[in-house]
Amino acid sequence: MDADHGETMGETDGAIMKGSDNPFKWSDEDTERLIQWRVEKQELFTGRRNAAIKGFEMFVEENGLQGKVLPTWVKKKWENLKQKYKVLDNCGQLPPRRPLQARGCPHVPGRGCGGWCSR
Repeated sequence: MDADHGETMGETDGAIMKGSDNPFKWSDEDTERLIQWRVEKQELFTGRRNAAIKGFEMFVEENGLQGKVLPTWVKKKWENLKQKYKVLDNCGQLPPRRPLQARGCPHVPGRGCGGWCSR
């Protein structure tokens, strides 16, 4: 529990805002929206101090999730997705990757999605 934000994060990615009776549960659609948004907003995530949190604050605002989730929870969800992807990829459980252009990736070569684009 973070004393500053009163946040709680369970292993199931459910989030409960302090004093809230309605926990937020990530649906498959929410997860897909996060992945697509994160890929489209790659330029926000520069690696500079607080850039990621500011980016995830934008995600919360754009998706009307204020009061339901904190940007730190969205960041944790993203990190968990990356880790899960790496584990599945290392176990050979993912299909072979095709070049970004073959998938119709709309991103500029060299600044692409890093393999996260599902198009």
